[in-house]
Amino acid sequence: MVDRVQRYDITIPAQTLQTALLTTPMKFFQGEVTQINIKVPPGPAGNVGIYIAAGGTQYIPRNAGTFIVPDDDDLTYPVTNAIDSGDWALVGYNTDVNDHLIQVEFFVNELPIPGTVSTTVAISL
Repeated sequence: MVDRVQRYDITIPAQTLQTALLTTPMKFFQGEVTQINIKVPPGPAGNVGIYIAAGGTQYIPRNAGTFIVPDDDDLTYPVTNAIDSGDWALVGYNTDVNDHLIQVEFFVNELPIPGTVSTTVAISL
């Protein structure tokens, strides 16, 4: 179980060319991201390409300049050791004549507060 889920519904407008990518910030309070889900309803048919950026750098997929080209997909990406600043973005293009919706969810655990100690104490009755 995670502490919170951050959800973003992002529409990439029609005729957003790959040479003029749309970058949509997805910012939230800092935390440990454990999973990212991307859902794309049917319709893009190869006309939409996206990637997730973390801290201004391409993160999913990792190889720079490549895109996920989804259509009626529900994708799940387990994440470890990602940035914890909450500074994420969706970057994409849409060469179709219709706008297309991309839904992104971040599963986030709270970070410990610096200077606090968590302890467990056993009590005998």
